[in-house]
Amino acid sequence: MLDLVLVLAFIAYSVNAGLRARRLASRDLGEYFLAGRTLRGWQAGASMAATQFAADTPLLVTGLVAVGGLGALWLLWIYGLSFLLLAYVFAGPWRRAKVLTDAELVELRYGGRGSLALRLCKALYYGGVLNCAALAMVLVGAVRFTEVFLPWHAWLPAGWIDPLARVVGQFGGGFVASSAVAPEVAGADALISVVVLMGFTALYSMTGGLRAVVTTDIAQLAIMMVGTVIYAGVVLVDLGGPGGIVDALVARHGVTQAEHWLSLGPGDELGPALLVVLVLPWLFQASSDGTGYLAQRCMACTDEVEARRAGIVFAWLQIVLRSVPWVIVALGLLVIVPPGPGAVDVAAREQTFVQGIDLLLSPGARGIMLVAMLAALASTIDTHLNWGASYWSHDVYGRLWCEVLRGRKPSGRELVWVARAANVALVIVALTLAARIGSIQAAWHMSLLFGAGIGAVLLLRWLWERNQRVERGSRRSPPAWCSRRCCCSTATRCRCACR
Repeated sequence: MLDLVLVLAFIAYSVNAGLRARRLASRDLGEYFLAGRTLRGWQAGASMAATQFAADTPLLVTGLVAVGGLGALWLLWIYGLSFLLLAYVFAGPWRRAKVLTDAELVELRYGGRGSLALRLCKALYYGGVLNCAALAMVLVGAVRFTEVFLPWHAWLPAGWIDPLARVVGQFGGGFVASSAVAPEVAGADALISVVVLMGFTALYSMTGGLRAVVTTDIAQLAIMMVGTVIYAGVVLVDLGGPGGIVDALVARHGVTQAEHWLSLGPGDELGPALLVVLVLPWLFQASSDGTGYLAQRCMACTDEVEARRAGIVFAWLQIVLRSVPWVIVALGLLVIVPPGPGAVDVAAREQTFVQGIDLLLSPGARGIMLVAMLAALASTIDTHLNWGASYWSHDVYGRLWCEVLRGRKPSGRELVWVARAANVALVIVALTLAARIGSIQAAWHMSLLFGAGIGAVLLLRWLWERNQRVERGSRRSPPAWCSRRCCCSTATRCRCACR
């Protein structure tokens, strides 16, 4: 009962946040997607960290450690370089650009006939392909969580479950990793859970826009950190502290396997390719300059100073603070729920993070951790729904359909309603894609593949010069998003490092 009360209290708080922000969010897209550019740096940074905390990420970490040891986590930690680059280099220019989406910046940056087509390509790719792939990964993590704690078939009449089970069976949905019931029934449970979760999250995200998202994200981040610290503390107590975890790993799995799991090195098999494997991923990933919801948070800050502060807060929360409890839990679960012989079942190992909650935590602590997992899911889903809808409403509908094809200027309220409709479409596509993914690692690799190779271009566009003709004797002001305030002066050509 205590667990249920905590969950219901969290749901009530989130929905209330959306309803409180509804009136302001309905005015125009600037209010809906950028909260009227009123965010403080710590608010934006905490919201970024909450989004990337995600319920699927601790499960991903658990699976990575089981397969490759602590050294495998460098595949996540190396992105700290990108986060620091955002904080100290790109956060200010993003805020100075005064654009609504990063796709809009493309048209401003390049100009000419092809710039609109490039803007639309980026909006469709980021708002559709990349965003839905990320949402699908989050939903797979949600299913791993709900498999254990939400057995709907035991609560609802068979007349409700059986039709859904038949639909899942015909559709071939691969929602579940393992279950004591038939795959179709487990798939029906997962489908109900995901629809309820997405509906609850979309309710406050669609109504309150970014204000509601950030307000709930801050509370969600606090709950998530408290919950995971409690979880890690219970694991430490159960195994006798950090030294006890090491001794237990050696005793149960042998010295060689324990050293493999505890090693922070990436492994001898990488050899001379170590630099390439560790450095290039952050350089060539799809958000190397903060493109996406990170840039959105920077653009929503009150000024450039707050935007930089947001990047710094995010980098420390993301790489340092959140990693410690996850590492403790991942190593402890290798002892408490040891893997079977043979090759590691990645999906099953990911689910042990959730199984450990049920095995180790008392009712009150379990309730906090349940709310933390729910908060982690909601904080990521709400951001991707809000951010993804910005492309469809502002760049595709507003710029292409209304301004270019119809020759009219859409109203702010009209665009907000289009954004809310886009939220629903994103939910449907992400749910369909999630049913085809076997594990969180598979979804993560898919999202990395979709974004591979884009990052270098995103970085270079801020660095190379673009010459632009101006009339002789006239003085041209630099663009609002230029990082050099004095680069444009009386000359025959304007040399701007950002343009």
